[in-house]
Amino acid sequence: RTNVARNCGSQLCNMAVNRAVNNNSGVAAVAVLGILACTLGLVLGTPSTRGETAQECIDRALQDAANGMDAVCHLPAGRIREPLVVGGAGLRAEDAAGSLTITGNTDPSQPRTTLSGVEPVPDTWKRHDENIWVTTLPPTLRVDDLEQVFLDDKLQLEARWPNADASQMLSKAVWSNTDKGSKEGLIIDEDLAKTNINWTGALATLNVAHQFYTWTRYVYNHTAGGSRFNYKANLPGTASYATRATWPTDNMYFLSGKFAALDYPGEWFYKQETSQLFLYPSDGQPPKARVAIKMRTVCMLLNDTANTHVDNVDFFGCTFQMSGAGCSISNANVNFPTFSKTIPEGAVPKGSVVTTSIAGKNQRVSNVTLTNSNNHGLVLTANNSVVENVLVNSTCWLGTLWYPAVVMSGSNNTITRSTIAYFGNAGIQSHFPNTVSYSNVHHGGMIGLDTAALYTGGWHAAGTHWHHNWVHHHTEKCIRGDDQSRNISLHHTVFYNCGLPVNDARKDGYGLVIKGNGHVIYSSTIFNCYNSSIGIPACAEPYKPWVHQWPLLKHQNNETLMLNTALKNLDGKPSCYHNKTKPPGGNPVGLKLIELAGMKLTDPDNMNFVPAKGSPLIDAGKVYPPYTDGYVGSAPDVGAYEYGGERWTAGCTGMPGCSL
Repeated sequence: RTNVARNCGSQLCNMAVNRAVNNNSGVAAVAVLGILACTLGLVLGTPSTRGETAQECIDRALQDAANGMDAVCHLPAGRIREPLVVGGAGLRAEDAAGSLTITGNTDPSQPRTTLSGVEPVPDTWKRHDENIWVTTLPPTLRVDDLEQVFLDDKLQLEARWPNADASQMLSKAVWSNTDKGSKEGLIIDEDLAKTNINWTGALATLNVAHQFYTWTRYVYNHTAGGSRFNYKANLPGTASYATRATWPTDNMYFLSGKFAALDYPGEWFYKQETSQLFLYPSDGQPPKARVAIKMRTVCMLLNDTANTHVDNVDFFGCTFQMSGAGCSISNANVNFPTFSKTIPEGAVPKGSVVTTSIAGKNQRVSNVTLTNSNNHGLVLTANNSVVENVLVNSTCWLGTLWYPAVVMSGSNNTITRSTIAYFGNAGIQSHFPNTVSYSNVHHGGMIGLDTAALYTGGWHAAGTHWHHNWVHHHTEKCIRGDDQSRNISLHHTVFYNCGLPVNDARKDGYGLVIKGNGHVIYSSTIFNCYNSSIGIPACAEPYKPWVHQWPLLKHQNNETLMLNTALKNLDGKPSCYHNKTKPPGGNPVGLKLIELAGMKLTDPDNMNFVPAKGSPLIDAGKVYPPYTDGYVGSAPDVGAYEYGGERWTAGCTGMPGCSL
């Protein structure tokens, strides 16, 4: 009943009193509580009705929650340009009596509540030349290193070469390829000379060497019209490439941060010494009051708190971070959450780049879209937490394994019914035993090489469980259990179009690469892979001096089971190039070597992978308890679906970008 009184902040006091009196036969004491709550202001209404800021609303609600109440803070409609912090003091215990709910506007006639990390630039623009406008930023908007500029909420890019627009961030076409003779510390490129720009001092973004990492270095020793430049030759993690005299000509790079490169619609340049912002508007129109710049990255910080729930709050140009226990984020759209020009490496802590992160335990993220981040989409360091019905789209623009779309570096977490789409390197990288289920992971590896849509490896990931997923349209390997993997369970998964169309010179498309030992792979469907459907080595684990290794196996996969899976072929090449025969490892039971046309699936073009009537997959498997329990017919079917059984689907639903 006191909840009724506390919720009267956006209503007249007598309405709250009437509700209290009418509750439970009109007990007078309840009515008095309602009157006192309204009269003394002990009420949580919206900031707009109480005359308080959003942070004051949260602080007031937090205090009530710490006192054992189920408190609510209603944020107003529209944009809030204020970083919000929920402190942990008083609400740290997960079993605390109180809870805090922070909710945004749900009235469809008004704008959604949006926390904004960008600030508008005053309309003081002047023409610099025919295409470029310039303004001097006021003191409140001056930053050491401007990162993002928006025009009508559309991303504009820092002046760069090769030119690009914001829709091409995951296209290799807007990188330049190196020429023969390039090596660590040296780029040779005849196309560079044609720019006739002195690039000394520019930032070089380098996808070089093995190309599963990307580095950033500043250019030195270049002259206008020259075809070569130097950068500091100290790239960590180049592995076997460290001793090579020259590197492949498919290496890529782009340059940014020079005023002379400001020559393309949608570009900007910030002259820090004079606080001047130059803009070539993408639509060719005067900027006026349509420009905003990124000023903060974290707009909502749940700092070591418990039982705190954020619902119906969107984010633009910033994101949320959560630590503590028993908290949740739901029904949110997060657009342009994080951005970083430079890339952490070596001894630089990964945490130095701000990301959308979930720490602590028993946390939950649901019904959330995370789109347009040049680094990670989501970093999950928490334990025993759930990510459900989430879309992570357009991430890892720099193509480095430092920035997988989703990182699972805690344990016993679950990602389920989610879609991870369009990313530059790995899709989901799991360092410890975690579960990914009923998810749609597709269109990855669009910039970097030697990648995988689902990626894990090492002893510490033993117990990883991936099931009921669609994994497809990845430029190389769709799924990968890398060096020294142990005890991975993979089943009821459809993976296809792996390494197709060919996206790089290495032609390294596999459906599944599974190294190590002790895995269980069953009831899956694999088709359209450039190389083999499965690469499963039997040779000894190779010694790699550039990484930490556990005791090496003399024979890989001698205890790995492969059961009732439809695939074209398998080989033992991965990690066994020193072995001339490269036979596949594992223990196959009920495998069916077959191509897509022969599988006779119902409608694979429209994501219906159930065997059609008359398919040779029906009842063609082997009974192998407990993995085949619950099959339909005289024997288990081969593949990810049972004819006459459940037609399960994968991926997020009910949000933009979630259509199959």
